[in-house]
Amino acid sequence: MRKKMGLKNNGSALPLVIVAIVILLTMGTSLLSMGLSNRIFTLRNTSDIVARCAADAGLTQALFEMNQNLQAKTWSDYLLPSESNLDLSDTDATYSYKVTGSLLSGYTITSIGKSNNAQRIISAQIGLQGIFDHAILTKKDLILKSGTIIDGYNSNDKSDSDNNVKIGTQSTDDDSIVLNSGVFV
Repeated sequence: MRKKMGLKNNGSALPLVIVAIVILLTMGTSLLSMGLSNRIFTLRNTSDIVARCAADAGLTQALFEMNQNLQAKTWSDYLLPSESNLDLSDTDATYSYKVTGSLLSGYTITSIGKSNNAQRIISAQIGLQGIFDHAILTKKDLILKSGTIIDGYNSNDKSDSDNNVKIGTQSTDDDSIVLNSGVFV
C-alpha cells in the first residue's frame, strides 16, 4: 500500500519548486526595479532643489551688489551687476545672474541655477524705494486701533487729495499687521 501512495505523488514537487522560483524571481526583479526608479526619482528631485537654491543665491547676490553700489554711491544704470557660473559653496551647483532695466522702468534680476542636469530660472522685478515710500513701516508687529485714520498728501500740490499710502512691516510672521474695525488707510 505504501508504494502505491508514493507513486501517486511522484514528480509533483518539481513543478511546485519551479513555480515558487519563478514567483520569487519576479518579485525580486520588481523590487529591484522599484528601488532603482525611486533612487533616480530622488536624485532628480535633489538636483532640482539644489538648482533652485543656486538660483536663489544668485538673486540674493545680485541684490547684495545693488545695495552695496547704492551705499557707496557708485550706482550707474550702465554698470548693472552680472556674473556667470559662480560656484555655490559646498555643492556641485553653479549660478549666474544679470540685472537689466533702469531707474525709471524698474529693474529685473534674472538668475539661473544649475545642478547636474537640472536648471532653474527665476526672476524678480524690483524698484528703488525711499524712506517715504511707506506711510508707516515697522520692524515688528503693526496694530492699528479702532478709529485710526492714515492719510497722505502731496506736498508739491496741496489740492491733490488722491494719494495712495502704504503701510508695511519687515516681519515675516503671520498676522503681523492688525487693522481693527473702523481703521481707514
